[in-house]
Amino acid sequence: MQESPKNDRKPSILFLITKSNFGGAQRYVFDLAADQKLRDTYNITVASGGEGELVDRLKESNIAVLPLTALKNSLNPMVLIKQIRELREIFKIQQPDIIHINSSMAGLAGSIAALGLSAKTIFTAHGWPFNENRNAVEKIILRFLMSLVVLLCDKTISVSKKTKSDLPWIVKKIADKKITIIYNGIDDEKVVVPNMFNRNNFDEKTIHLVSVGELHHVKGHDMIIEALSEIEKENSNSVQYHYHIMGEGAFRSTLEALILENNLNRNVTLYGNVKNAKYYLSQFDVFIMPSRSEALAYALIEAYASGIPIIFSNVGGMTEVREFASHGEMIEPNKNNFKKILTKIKDSYANEEEKPKRPTREIIFSKKEMIDKTKKVYSTLLLQS
Repeated sequence: MQESPKNDRKPSILFLITKSNFGGAQRYVFDLAADQKLRDTYNITVASGGEGELVDRLKESNIAVLPLTALKNSLNPMVLIKQIRELREIFKIQQPDIIHINSSMAGLAGSIAALGLSAKTIFTAHGWPFNENRNAVEKIILRFLMSLVVLLCDKTISVSKKTKSDLPWIVKKIADKKITIIYNGIDDEKVVVPNMFNRNNFDEKTIHLVSVGELHHVKGHDMIIEALSEIEKENSNSVQYHYHIMGEGAFRSTLEALILENNLNRNVTLYGNVKNAKYYLSQFDVFIMPSRSEALAYALIEAYASGIPIIFSNVGGMTEVREFASHGEMIEPNKNNFKKILTKIKDSYANEEEKPKRPTREIIFSKKEMIDKTKKVYSTLLLQS
């Protein structure tokens, strides 16, 4: 049986995502859209809101990009109607065989806009907005809307078991066969580019912490800054911390104020977006991911591949990493817990004999496996057409 549902032509996939920065969901879209074997099998187009690194990378890879003007993160019904209308028009013009939707609001607008069309719809759940810091009413509304997305789409890909389990039990019961778990994956590469992050440029009497992620309340950078402030005041040994944060976002001004308030200008550096941040992780002493909520972060997987000690929050799909990894400190995300473990590390660095050894590199989840499993989802859906 031929894979294409429409004559003998090459089937098409339209990827849909709300924003064009380069967070985890955008990287996922790029990894799939840019895969050569996938492009040999399907005609690929990406529809994305705004301009940013995702659009730049797609264009550099000669992948067709459709700009979206209405798509944005908003629960306003009038905004949602505009989004649905815009997407409905695009779907009718493009006539994709598969619409692969990413991000929450794109999931809502896209799944509704595709109703009645012949295209198969796939939604990848990179995390749920109802797990973020919102009021109770918003959480209830978002839980209902995200459940609706799962029920409307032909298939939902969950990036972790925990992401799937966070759905209401009735949705899991009704849609269980439509939900599959595929972990985010990375390439096995070890590259260090000499620049400002070269280890030779660091003070050896300082412990260099690094975090990679959007500057957002949910990422928990503020907890580390507050913990470091208390440690520096209470711990008198000669070792100091320097906290390097790679990423950009709306929380920048809050973090900058917190750094000034705690007099940590020399101890915390905000670099903004750092292209290919994964290449520099091995230059630091400890990778830390203090997220308050997380599905399954690429940055954590890349930290394991870099071979450095790791501290991360016991939240979401990150808890599953310890099923596959041989090391890593997993703790509940609050300031006191981070303070306790960072104080312990600082004391061990003050004594050379207790200084922790660097672990071996580990590839927890591979990009090849992620793409192969996703391609199988595409093929299965098209054969059902």
